[in-house]
Amino acid sequence: MPQWDVSNIVWKLKEAFQDRSTFNADITGWDTSNVQNMGHVFKRCSAFNQPIGGWNTAKVDKFTKMFYGATTFNQPLNDWNSGKVQGFYMTFRDAVAFDQPLTSW
Repeated sequence: MPQWDVSNIVWKLKEAFQDRSTFNADITGWDTSNVQNMGHVFKRCSAFNQPIGGWNTAKVDKFTKMFYGATTFNQPLNDWNSGKVQGFYMTFRDAVAFDQPLTSW
């Protein structure tokens, strides 16, 4: 999975790992520069805690429920470009471990 080429995903990663409670693969090197929708990607992925702060999010318009219920996730995301994001609804709901600054968002 870490070797998957996602650089050609033009629209969405939506729900890619939703409800995969044990998912914690190293996907830090993924090229997400073309992704527009990251809604629900890690929803209820209770084990996920990888450093994905280097992902290119410049084209993303939806972070809706992205980390909803990702109870272990606590990685820096402050460098993400959220300038086009219109959907932040419940992005971190029940992500109880998340305690990172998002001041640049």
